Amino acid sequence: MSSKTPYLSALLEVLPHAYASDAITLLQAPHTAQLVDTLLRLTCPSGSAPSYPSSMLSAVASSSSQKRKRTPSPAASTSKKPKPTDDDDPPLYTLHALSVTAPVRKKLDITLHTHTLRLTHPSTGAIEASFPRPALRRAFLLPTRGKSKPHWTVVLMSADTPPLPKAKNAAPTAGGAPVFQVVFGVDAVPTAAFRTTAHPAPPTEHAKASATHAPLRAFLAHLPAACALLEPATCVPAYRGAKDAGLWFLRSGVLGETPYEFFALGDLLQDEESGREAVRVVSATGRLCSVVITRKPEDEEEEGEETEFGMIDGKEMGGIKEWVRVHKAEFGKAAGGKDGAGKGKGEEEDQDGKVDSEDEDSDFEVSSDEEDGGSPSSSSDESGSGGKQSGSASANESDEEGGGGESGDEEDEDEEKLDPKHHPLMRPGAVPRMSRAAMDAAVGMVVGDMMGGADSGEDEDDDELDN
Repeated sequence: MSSKTPYLSALLEVLPHAYASDAITLLQAPHTAQLVDTLLRLTCPSGSAPSYPSSMLSAVASSSSQKRKRTPSPAASTSKKPKPTDDDDPPLYTLHALSVTAPVRKKLDITLHTHTLRLTHPSTGAIEASFPRPALRRAFLLPTRGKSKPHWTVVLMSADTPPLPKAKNAAPTAGGAPVFQVVFGVDAVPTAAFRTTAHPAPPTEHAKASATHAPLRAFLAHLPAACALLEPATCVPAYRGAKDAGLWFLRSGVLGETPYEFFALGDLLQDEESGREAVRVVSATGRLCSVVITRKPEDEEEEGEETEFGMIDGKEMGGIKEWVRVHKAEFGKAAGGKDGAGKGKGEEEDQDGKVDSEDEDSDFEVSSDEEDGGSPSSSSDESGSGGKQSGSASANESDEEGGGGESGDEEDEDEEKLDPKHHPLMRPGAVPRMSRAAMDAAVGMVVGDMMGGADSGEDEDDDELDN
């Protein structure tokens, strides 16, 4: 072979001798060696293509057609679900480049589509997370706690209970419905311009120092009709474990923070027979208290799950107890829409369930004479030889002396009227009110007993007469 056919020459050198000799014999025809070398190169030589006999080209084409054709591999994307497109899931409203804290922590575009809620990268448009829009059950527009300037937090929930910890994206429940939370926030009056888009209109640029409440409400207006939108105003600072949390008391339930969890009135466990309370306020000193909320179990044979919020200022106890008193009749009763689950998106609860922070520690103090209208303090002499209490003493005080006191029948009637369930000492943390006059009368009686009472006075009179 010549230097014009380097590929063919290299091939002949590695072929067995018997095959190489036959190949050389076949390649003696003109242009045959160059044609085979060109086929090995899979390209034509530079310049004009050489002319080969038509019979040779026909033979080469016939031999190549007899080779087995390569079977195409199946498409790799057939096993994956196609990504949603704007054609079958058009966007409705977008909040651009807001700080998201759940399910991821970064600045993202939040868009409500017809079928999905998408979190996308502001620059690339890559989808960071996507959730079914019809699965949204509750939405909260909250004033953010702990910020140096006014700030809004939006919480979107698909279930009242939070998703499992460390769950990637949404975690399905036993029924197959996804459990997810989307939490994001924005300054009430941002120092920089921000954008929103009400599709299909072009983006709207809001100048700096523009209030964000109206755009947030416009976004939330595109929630599904079954999603309840709640906008409370008052929060009770608390701790959940070691994390700073908060409690929002609403007409339809209680919202707890970190993670966000909603306790609907109809989902609370209230068992009057066993004495278990759905919302229990516990305090040892009165300065701090804890709120224990008990949720109904899925299985009636199981005990309810308790969630405790602690380190609450004692001044909040009065308002919390009042909220419990007002809504206690609705605990555990899933009346139509009472728990807020079926409430429409337009039925907000502005400033509802506001907890009164007035201090009710007066129950733990001794009332003065001016406060309870009692008479001035009475001495042991004024109480009389029969040991009767002054008329200003409380009706709940008993006559321990017994001399000239009320009859036993009247005492029995008083005991029958005092139901143990309504006894002041049976209430958690309660102490009966006692006027100062009653205390002085009681002390006077005790002192009289110690000094010998009326009998002691008669002996002294006899001694004076003897003298």
